[in-house]
Amino acid sequence: AQKAGFQEGSTTADAGASNIAIELKQGLSITLRVLDPTGAAVVGAKVMIVPTIFSGWLPRGVTDEQGRKVLLDLADKPFDVIVQKAGFVRDRRAIEPSKVAGEVVISLLPGGSLRGRVVDEQDRPIAGASVYCQKPEAPFAKREIGSRATSDVDGQFEITDLPSDPCTIYAMLEGYARASLPGVRGVANMADDQPGLVLRLKPAPKVAGRVLDGVTGEPVQMFMVQVVADPKVQRLYEDPVLFENSQGYWHVQHWQMRANAELFVEITADGYAPVRRRALALDA
Repeated sequence: AQKAGFQEGSTTADAGASNIAIELKQGLSITLRVLDPTGAAVVGAKVMIVPTIFSGWLPRGVTDEQGRKVLLDLADKPFDVIVQKAGFVRDRRAIEPSKVAGEVVISLLPGGSLRGRVVDEQDRPIAGASVYCQKPEAPFAKREIGSRATSDVDGQFEITDLPSDPCTIYAMLEGYARASLPGVRGVANMADDQPGLVLRLKPAPKVAGRVLDGVTGEPVQMFMVQVVADPKVQRLYEDPVLFENSQGYWHVQHWQMRANAELFVEITADGYAPVRRRALALDA
């Protein structure tokens, strides 16, 4: 149950129960003040909260002309607040509303940039690759930093709003193994003629085969294939793939596959018993 001025309330009830009581407690509030390194107000910064580690980022509006944003109807428990604006490093911090006295002052630091190109093994540009930066050693919630980018028709990309700490930059595209460059840093006021990074994608390993009727030997026309792996050998998270009218042929590529590592292929089709086979992923 939700009502302006109150914390969200909930209870557990049995189906068919006629009298359900939900207590709504007075909501808490805090005021954020967002400033740049000179002490000037940052206007229009987006403010989001993350109530739990399982929650998404919930938008709460933007800062006003004084760099302030009042957060209302807060629960009496810790949460994360995220503040971001183009040109600055995103700030994420834990806040416990009942322990806040006065304004919460958040100073945003100027962000750096990284430019480069995504290419294939023959140095041809690759468009549509997702490019992002992470701090692999950081807690999961704080691992990704900076903006995201998609490579254009010339393979070019630009990541902005990066902190000065070193990070690993990644490029991903369906059908290719993930490319990465560790230990890179965002550059402040990057010059237009400054050399960029090169992220080289190569086709992901794949596993392939054919599904036939065990009695007639004829190809099965519709079936599902799921490729799984022993987590002690390699991490692999691949959803089942439907194949239709393929004369029984199938192949699955995934960026997490490792060439010559053992996999398990699970095949299901209407009217047939499920089949599970060992297989090896091969370089495409």
